[in-house]
Amino acid sequence: MLACLGVAAVVFVFVASPLDAVRDRLIERVNARIGGTVAVAGPASLSLFPRPVVSFSEVAVLAPGSGKETPLATVPSLEVEVSLWSLLLRQPQVGRLTLYRPAILLNVDAQGRRNWEIAAKRTPRPDTGPDTGNAADAGNPPASSDPGAPSRQASAAQKIAGGTVRIVDATLRYRDERSGEEHEISAINLELAAEDREGPVALEGSLSWRGVGLRLSGTASPLRIILAGQPAELSLEVKGAPLAAVYTGTLSLKGGVASNGRVSLEAASARALADWLGLAWAEGAGADALAFKARIETAGASVTLSSLEASLGDAKAAGSLALHLEGRPKVSGKLELSELDLGALLGRRTRPGDGPAAPFVPSPATPRQSKGWSEETIDAKRLGLADADLVLSAGRLVYKGVKAGPATLTLTVQGGVAKAAFEAVELYGGKGKGRLTLDGSASVLGVEAHLELAGVAIEPLLADAAGVTWLGGRGTIALSLSGRGSSERQIVEGLDGKAEVAVADGALVGIDVGKIVRAVQRGRLPSLKASREERTAFSEMTGKLDIAKGVARSRELKLTSPNLQLKGEGAVELGPRRIDYTLNTKIVGAPPAEGAVVSIGTIEIPVGIKGPLEAPAFSVMGHEALGDAIKQIGKNLKSRDVQDAVKGLLDGDSGEKRKARRDLIDKLLKKD
Repeated sequence: MLACLGVAAVVFVFVASPLDAVRDRLIERVNARIGGTVAVAGPASLSLFPRPVVSFSEVAVLAPGSGKETPLATVPSLEVEVSLWSLLLRQPQVGRLTLYRPAILLNVDAQGRRNWEIAAKRTPRPDTGPDTGNAADAGNPPASSDPGAPSRQASAAQKIAGGTVRIVDATLRYRDERSGEEHEISAINLELAAEDREGPVALEGSLSWRGVGLRLSGTASPLRIILAGQPAELSLEVKGAPLAAVYTGTLSLKGGVASNGRVSLEAASARALADWLGLAWAEGAGADALAFKARIETAGASVTLSSLEASLGDAKAAGSLALHLEGRPKVSGKLELSELDLGALLGRRTRPGDGPAAPFVPSPATPRQSKGWSEETIDAKRLGLADADLVLSAGRLVYKGVKAGPATLTLTVQGGVAKAAFEAVELYGGKGKGRLTLDGSASVLGVEAHLELAGVAIEPLLADAAGVTWLGGRGTIALSLSGRGSSERQIVEGLDGKAEVAVADGALVGIDVGKIVRAVQRGRLPSLKASREERTAFSEMTGKLDIAKGVARSRELKLTSPNLQLKGEGAVELGPRRIDYTLNTKIVGAPPAEGAVVSIGTIEIPVGIKGPLEAPAFSVMGHEALGDAIKQIGKNLKSRDVQDAVKGLLDGDSGEKRKARRDLIDKLLKKD
């Protein structure tokens, strides 16, 4: 104990009185260690036990800006461990450097200038003479600590034999004065250790962002390479509840941040990751696993991703992208996609409002399923986040239930307006092409579509698009539509435009007019109740629709078959998905069926289609008119046929049934 006290007394005598000089030399070493300009406003103190430590208070790391020194970081307390022998020689060697509760501010001003880049571009100041004891006071850092003086800094770096930099409970804040955007990373605990000046730096630590703790680990190039502004080798791994990410490559801080390497990211739930990042997630989208890897190269405001491979559940993507982040962001490139969900490109926000996101809480996501048109608010502002110029090749295109592909499309986004051009899209056994415009520059989304489909199978297309299963065949469809609204339902209810349809070799499902004809030929009055098992085949159907405020009205609707000619009129309300149509059907006499007793001419039967678009009711309208039509049949009866028919009608059964049959014969033979 007495020996220790003796050593302490000797050190105190040699070190305490010139502590200011020791402080200045230590600050020079610290500047070299952290690559910044340190100013100390508070007092310095010396502690010898359990190890020699020089402590500083009210420390600031400065960045020049707007013609004056402004703090890039403030540190309430900074401790520098030094060797006892270096203190005695008054040439202190920095060992462990510990920064307690530093607050770091990264700021982008109204002119777009970044305070950390301003610091990197700082030029040397003229030599103002030898250091003084007050040179390190706040606002007046010593000339020797200027990071723009590479010879001084390199000289100081040569004197660092290694050691550790510890950051305890730091806070990092990012602020963009142009947009008001702010982010904060808290609870940063980091340790950087190097065995010597030539050895790699090991990194280990943790932080918290948006309520989630993340672990960091990795290695970097020797300190002298970093301080010289040369590209440094970096391997960094980040792990937490929402993701695991790895970067391996180079990093340079000279004149801004530049990197060149490979990056990978994995997330057990893409929805949970988007939720944590505060990003919107499309309605009904699942929580599939996300994987991403690419070669990344950054230089200033440009980011290039090549050899990109990504997957979201079963969907996969590959290609290259280039991002430009200066001013208005823009992304360009080419991607090959296994599937492109057009409905997922626009969706409601995951949270209402534009405020900071709530802390992330992992939870299983349950996709919402809905019938009809969605009433979820469409986030048109998403189109204004960035401009784009992309060429996309998709193995499959999906919008709700509609499926198509393979397809190639070009997508451009500028000023919140997205334009997609589709060429040679394969769908439902045919082909399609067209243009789609989404205008998100206003408060509600504007939509304009021009589509041409040829040779498509009508029944599965209508079934997937609108739940309609009562019309089949192969046909051509031309659509020219426009609308505006904040939800899918609002857009549909306000649609304007035109549609043309031509279907060949098809059928109306729900009624069999041919069956009705054959029954009448046999002298019977069949049941007219519609049935989903009945089908009326036709050779050709053509029609035009005028669409205004969400209501489609028919124009020139015609249908032709060997026993059927049809002209239609009516309307389809697209919003509530209801149809009210009358098909004026002309039944043309066919060759007599087996067992026929009458040869009919031409009669007309009006067929009604009314009700929900997915499952309307079919009916033969005007039963009294059908009775009049049967009178016409009597004019064509041959005498022998009449005798056989009468005999068949009157033979057997009770008197009541025979009387009913006589009444029917009287009606058939009644003269006009």
